[in-house]
Amino acid sequence: DDLVRVQSSFGTAALIVMNKQTDVIKAIQRLISFYKHESCGQCTPCREGISWMHKIMSRFVEGNAEVHEIDMLWELTKQIELHTICALADGAAWPVQGLVRHFRPAIEERMINFKQQQVSN
Repeated sequence: DDLVRVQSSFGTAALIVMNKQTDVIKAIQRLISFYKHESCGQCTPCREGISWMHKIMSRFVEGNAEVHEIDMLWELTKQIELHTICALADGAAWPVQGLVRHFRPAIEERMINFKQQQVSN
């Protein structure tokens, strides 16, 4: 009940503990790398969707993206979720949804910092 109240869950029954110094954007991108590798490729939403999520998340790690892509990524996860034969795609979509839901300001800040750094150089 407490997890539902904060819009969270145990998802695939895995619990990852991170301290405040953890780069949560990079951690989720690394998790998506795992799901991309593990996808069998049978279902198009999983095969193509996770690959696309991985590309977007890799740019988010750098900050080399636009703010509207956060919403695009959210919509992508919703198109993947519950549209495949097995639950692997759901397991990939949920951490990204959690990242957007709980850490959107951190993603946006990274994008701003990247743009400022580009202007400085």
